[in-house]
Amino acid sequence: MEIVAGAKARFCVKCKIYIPMNYFMRDDGTDSESVCNRHELEKKLDTNGLRYCKVCDNYIALDLFPRTGAISYICKKHKYAAEVVRKSKETEESHPGKKKRLRQWTMCWNDSRKFKQVSIGMSQHEIDSEIAKIDQKGTAQHAVMPIDVEKIITTENCVVVTVEKRKKLMKMVARKDLEGYAKMIAEI
Repeated sequence: MEIVAGAKARFCVKCKIYIPMNYFMRDDGTDSESVCNRHELEKKLDTNGLRYCKVCDNYIALDLFPRTGAISYICKKHKYAAEVVRKSKETEESHPGKKKRLRQWTMCWNDSRKFKQVSIGMSQHEIDSEIAKIDQKGTAQHAVMPIDVEKIITTENCVVVTVEKRKKLMKMVARKDLEGYAKMIAEI
């Protein structure tokens, strides 16, 4: 005779995830088939004027939640912040010039980390103007590299190289061949 163990988890239609069975027991001792008891607690708190915000990780006043659409578990402050970030990123990425400058600056930022530097001394526009001196067509086939890797990259301590040359230079840095790096930069 084989003993059959009960299911360990059940799918909650509101959470849209599998949750342990003990979360489906109501306060009165009955078993809920499709909704876990975490939602019952929130309904009770909603009547007291509170609701749980997932981002704040706290119960806050209902007035701080958006009133339109379905019930949200993200307060206005965090929902607005997420919308602003999303819209800002979409705007940056929709404009080709801004997208190119951001990519170039990010490349410099990541390179500075590999050179063990805490910041870079150039803005996106300064990087773009340095590259524009060499690449008038704006082909995005050039990058800015520091002349002296010990110093922060600035307009005085930079050289514009092709993307292929940048890859070779970064491989030298990874191998800690700073003499070869300096020699290759001097040739440019």
